[in-house]
Amino acid sequence: MKAEYSASNYRNPFLATAMVNLNMIDTVGSGILKMFLAQKKRCFPLPDYDFSNHEVRMKLYGKILDINYTRRLLNEDLQLSEVFELDRKQKEEFNSHRNDPVKEQVKEQVKSLILVLEGEKSKKELVELLNLKGLRNFSENYTSPALEGGFIELTQPDSPNSPTQKYRLTAKGIALKKEIMEIAR
Repeated sequence: MKAEYSASNYRNPFLATAMVNLNMIDTVGSGILKMFLAQKKRCFPLPDYDFSNHEVRMKLYGKILDINYTRRLLNEDLQLSEVFELDRKQKEEFNSHRNDPVKEQVKEQVKSLILVLEGEKSKKELVELLNLKGLRNFSENYTSPALEGGFIELTQPDSPNSPTQKYRLTAKGIALKKEIMEIAR
């Protein structure tokens, strides 16, 4: 026999009503598994549960945190344990960037560099393409993180300070550029 639904039976009546309206729960006591499956279906991160203090607290994510995670969910037939592991990794990555705004900014600057880099370009050419006012912090914020990440390479690796030094995308950089452009469509 199904129990009657009443939003007042839940700690968060608003969320309970929304879940019922989305067919995520249909009776009092519906399982956690339904929540995981509903989030997976929407390609959102799985809910986090806290079972401490003799109560259940849930954190529900309503947006995509990592497009790569979403693509894997859509393109692969994964076991639930694999979904849990991917979910854990994407949340760790998201939270590490969220807690370090400088890291997130650098990430955006590297993406900008990758998007403007065609063929081989000098520092001066890249600064112009990026509409920057000068070379100040360019290496620290753009080229160094891109080099460390393996997205670009030097045309003269044995002479990094050569006045004729240029930069070009690596295979990894080309792949990221294609991915960024696909997302932008």
